[in-house]
Amino acid sequence: MPDGSSGRRKRQYGPAMSGVILERRIIIGLIISGPYAKKIRQIWDPALIESPEMAKIAQWLLDYHERYGQAPGRDIEQLYLSALDRGEMGKAEAELIEDTLRGVSADALRDGNEVKPDFLFDQTAEFLKKRALTRHTEIISDLTERGRLDEAEEAARSYRSPCVDAEESLASITPRPVNWLWPDRIPLGKLTILAGAPDLGKSTVLCNIAARVSSGTDWPDSARARRRAVLIATAEDDFDDTVVPRLMAAGADLTLCHAIGAEAANIDALCVDIDRKAESLRARGQIVGLAVIDPLASYLGKVDSHNDGQVRVALRPLRDVAARHRIAIVALRHTRKAGSGSAMDQVSGSLGFVASARAAFLITPDREDETKRLFIPLKGNLTPTKTGLAYRLVPADVALRSRHGTVSTSVPCIEWLSEVVSMSADEAMEAARERHTKIEDVKEWLTDILSDGPLPMRRVEEAAKRAGYSMITVRRAADALGVKKDKTTFNGSWSWSMPTTH
Repeated sequence: MPDGSSGRRKRQYGPAMSGVILERRIIIGLIISGPYAKKIRQIWDPALIESPEMAKIAQWLLDYHERYGQAPGRDIEQLYLSALDRGEMGKAEAELIEDTLRGVSADALRDGNEVKPDFLFDQTAEFLKKRALTRHTEIISDLTERGRLDEAEEAARSYRSPCVDAEESLASITPRPVNWLWPDRIPLGKLTILAGAPDLGKSTVLCNIAARVSSGTDWPDSARARRRAVLIATAEDDFDDTVVPRLMAAGADLTLCHAIGAEAANIDALCVDIDRKAESLRARGQIVGLAVIDPLASYLGKVDSHNDGQVRVALRPLRDVAARHRIAIVALRHTRKAGSGSAMDQVSGSLGFVASARAAFLITPDREDETKRLFIPLKGNLTPTKTGLAYRLVPADVALRSRHGTVSTSVPCIEWLSEVVSMSADEAMEAARERHTKIEDVKEWLTDILSDGPLPMRRVEEAAKRAGYSMITVRRAADALGVKKDKTTFNGSWSWSMPTTH
């Protein structure tokens, strides 16, 4: 750039910079600088901006930063088009704003590297302070001239500078509502824990959630889902023959689903992966809304999962990266075998796992129907929602390509049920304990009736009916005991017998 042009730009930063020029610089800073946007939110007052068009554009940019935690860059055009679609502007105003944006955004994307966030913020703070003082002085002068001296005196005493030092006061923080991935269930920018015993379909539930986010399909409770990219870290299932087929069965948009964590040995490394991938995808126009970790235990490294202090420190980077990118992180934990204590105590490892999360859910079998699973709130610091949902695991056929052409394979899929589950997590765990006790009773009963030798399965069913046991429970007890099930002839009946001991 020629020296003369450089000199003119430097003079624009000086104390005599006009309001019009500085308002343009404010917009440029908000377009390209996340740190500047974060700082200016603390002192922002749109009433202090002379140009209505500039004030509206600035508010769009600040709203974008509040939602996504960074400056929009080239997304500024989309912000304008979205506001136009929502009918926020009349035709004349839209034309003025478009003309303003065309010049300002071009300057921002061309001269972005020359913006110094701290320096521009200092100039902005001085500018807004002068504007606030000028307007307040005009109000006091007007009241004085009209003889309303008491009001003028009160106005003078009540003045507060819009520029509060963020290092000294919480007054500079702008309160905002919680943003949600799944409204009132899974918050954005936070850690959520999903806990349950093995073989209940937890990983399949994660695939279902990921599919709904990637495709924008409404949530099981009919809440609206926003279409976003998804990051998936799995240490126990392969992507090609397990994760991807399950995502396909759930209706995922695979172009918005991305694998992470392949080389991550601990949570710090996993967070670096999340951070880099989120930045990379945003540059390609994809906004990440969800990251799933299956299971969390595989990324703990050398952390003692029973040490509360170690767990809380280890999970801090997850909370930080979730907040930085406004991503909902959902991680799986196992539960212990049904024991005493509250449901929260049954999550394996330290209580620090659930304590560090802002939301947690328990997956458990239904008390009455063992083919049904319950998805119940275990913890919800940010929401009043107390009711849960129910689902079944059902098979779904998926067409896959192979060396021999297209083949159909069956994979588990989630079928959400319409019922609302009012049972609490503690009540569900108590039911699990009762179920465990009942299984032990049935095992003892089954051992007794088979102690004299094999019995036809028909006789076992009749005895179970007389004893008040369901065959589903009897079969579970038989599997736990290792009961042998034999068929003597092709057309003969099945018989049950206790396993041979040596």
